[in-house]
Amino acid sequence: MEIRVEAQTVRVLDRDNLRTVVVSTRVSVSDTSERLRQRGIGFVDGSVAYVDTWWLRTLSDNRRWLDEVREMLSFAECHGWFDGVYLRARLDIDAAPIVRARDTLRATG
Repeated sequence: MEIRVEAQTVRVLDRDNLRTVVVSTRVSVSDTSERLRQRGIGFVDGSVAYVDTWWLRTLSDNRRWLDEVREMLSFAECHGWFDGVYLRARLDIDAAPIVRARDTLRATG
């Protein structure tokens, strides 16, 4: 699962893959943390993201989903990645600048 933090949005991608939970971002670490906190998703501390597992459970009320989340959290707890509320997730910072429509070059002829 990827939680993608961008300038104006936060999206959940690859939702069905709970083998890896990663927060990827193209904004600063402090802005990423603020956006996650504002939406009740989690926060960033240093170079690690923490995902609120209560939020994670609300992504679907499907029984299979809830069972898979529970299984993933059990595995994470055995490795010290889950404290009962927050799941430790990898933080990927993409250094490439976000290209906005107004910043694109226009061909002249």
